[in-house]
Amino acid sequence: MQIDFTKLQLQYQMYKEGIDEAIHAIQHNLKVIINSVQSFGATCKGKTNSNLGDISTITSFPLAKPLGCFGDGSTVFTNDDAFAQYSVRVQNRDEVQAKLKEQGIPTAVHYPMSLHLQECFAYLGYTLDDFQISEIVSNEVMSIPMNPYLTAKENQYIYEVLN
Repeated sequence: MQIDFTKLQLQYQMYKEGIDEAIHAIQHNLKVIINSVQSFGATCKGKTNSNLGDISTITSFPLAKPLGCFGDGSTVFTNDDAFAQYSVRVQNRDEVQAKLKEQGIPTAVHYPMSLHLQECFAYLGYTLDDFQISEIVSNEVMSIPMNPYLTAKENQYIYEVLN
């Protein structure tokens, strides 16, 4: 007797190759991860490959891939809202974060510094006040919980504490 333990199919797609296999895997309740850098935007049977898998990725590398970047890079696409963030802008971010933390609500600051002030861009010669709006926003934006597992009551609680 042969037992199949397959739970996941990982694909690297070239052009439209592999879309039929991905559809077959989905029909058999397998999770599908698709790297579609060589076929980004391809469609087959009314489906786009980047919207086909549970997770779709695009890997990037300067000059070696259709979508380049500075150094190695990757982008992840999903239809699962569990990977989402909800950002708000407040003028007194540190105080608001402390208030939310006291009430058991986590927050995050994903972009604490404007790009032009980061060390990796120092060679461009930009200084403080060169991009004032970017600097203001980077000091005011934070993310609050947002995912499909929050109940309506929890969402209401976050709203009330935030306001």
